[in-house]
Amino acid sequence: MNCMQRRAILGGTFNPPHLGHLAAAAVALDQAALHQVIWVPAGQPPHRTIERLTTLPHRLEMIRLAIAPYPAFSLSTVDCDRASPSYAVHTLLDLQRQYPASHWYWIIGLDAFQTLPRWYRRLELIPQCTWLVAPRPIHPIQSKPTQPGQLTHSQPGQLTHPQPGQLTHSGQADSLNLASRDLQNNPEGSNPTVVSTQAVVYPPVFENSSPVCCQQVVQQLASQQIEIQWQLLDMPPLNISSSLIRQQLGDRRSISISTLVPAAVDAYIRQHQLYEPVS
Repeated sequence: MNCMQRRAILGGTFNPPHLGHLAAAAVALDQAALHQVIWVPAGQPPHRTIERLTTLPHRLEMIRLAIAPYPAFSLSTVDCDRASPSYAVHTLLDLQRQYPASHWYWIIGLDAFQTLPRWYRRLELIPQCTWLVAPRPIHPIQSKPTQPGQLTHSQPGQLTHPQPGQLTHSGQADSLNLASRDLQNNPEGSNPTVVSTQAVVYPPVFENSSPVCCQQVVQQLASQQIEIQWQLLDMPPLNISSSLIRQQLGDRRSISISTLVPAAVDAYIRQHQLYEPVS
């Protein structure tokens, strides 16, 4: 009898957690027949590229509120108290010790997936997981992406509030905020730079080049003698990101984010006046 459990990791700063995170987790749960999705928030990242990073207790509570209706979703604080920069390989090794009889998956946005060939200790990490890739729109070659947090004229797609076991979505979208902390500039690992999970908003396009982008990653890894198991999640990209939410809340005008985050998270943000503009 096979007692192996199919568990997936969903990492990020979750600043704040939003319906895009829930959508990716719910689709992965269904399409990969997972038993559990483990949400792993980063602690205090050592970089300064994420503006207004909400304190860890607030982010942990927002995650708890977001995943409360979903029995298959759980929260892990394994990355919250590290004294040194936390990389994906550390996360996986720690969780493997906690859950020894498991087959591991990693839920990741396409933009972060494209950086895998430069991740820290990738030769050790990548073959140990099946990578579940959440698609995003690809911007046209002729145009340049906007700066992180800079909005385009496109409007967010509508995402209905999810019910446990059922989550529907529509509309075009920007990158999901599902990036890792592993991209490094120095291939030798002596001076790692931890990457922001702040998503970039791209102009909407109609051609989905996600499979092509994934194959390019596979080819790059093959050139490094790294084999990878991966699956592109069958879901439309979602026009939602944590940076979009933070910017809307910081615009000094009353804007509803009820279509972007779970109701409980929306109420918590309002109650604690998170992401409000600095006077």
